[in-house]
Amino acid sequence: MANWHFKKAVAEHHAGRVASAFVQLGRVSHLLTDMACPVHAQSVFHSTDPFEWCVEAMKSESLEVADVPKGRRPSELIQGLADYTQSFVAEKTNNPWGALMEQFGMRTKLKTDLVRKQAQELIPKAAGYTIRLFQMFLEEIEIPARWNASMAETLHALQMPPQILPKWFAQVTRFCHKHGGRNYYGEILELMEECRSELQNLHDS
Repeated sequence: MANWHFKKAVAEHHAGRVASAFVQLGRVSHLLTDMACPVHAQSVFHSTDPFEWCVEAMKSESLEVADVPKGRRPSELIQGLADYTQSFVAEKTNNPWGALMEQFGMRTKLKTDLVRKQAQELIPKAAGYTIRLFQMFLEEIEIPARWNASMAETLHALQMPPQILPKWFAQVTRFCHKHGGRNYYGEILELMEECRSELQNLHDS
């Protein structure tokens, strides 16, 4: 899937559809960075995850980006990060059967200091692999003097029905407010406001 989206990103950029290219590249980035989370790399069903909450709480912490090997395809980068993350302990109590096993003493929740240490090792790796992905993309395209795409083009590039977009923007906004608000997600909240404004303009026109 990552290779397909990456190939489409390159094709869209060559066709001059910059916004669409970066939407496709973003989809590859999502698949890649998900592999920095132990529950995702190990396919552990979960409702919430302490690792993800810990990463949000570490927003102001400075970590050095890890140097990672290049890959020939995005799927190799994803596999590389997943292989690394699979050696970390995943939280297995945040699902119905895990919670039941915890009650019977068969599983225990991960301690906060352990999760923090995991994040300090995994996030630099994820950043390194993401840089490799972007380098791979830049090697495939002719870099223009300036990238430019209107908000209208960007909304269209999302390939979502117009009537669904307001609901999605509202969902993202609720998530941001629930997970720290403007202190953590100020830029995303501003983007959501811009998206809603542009959607309203398109509707009025």
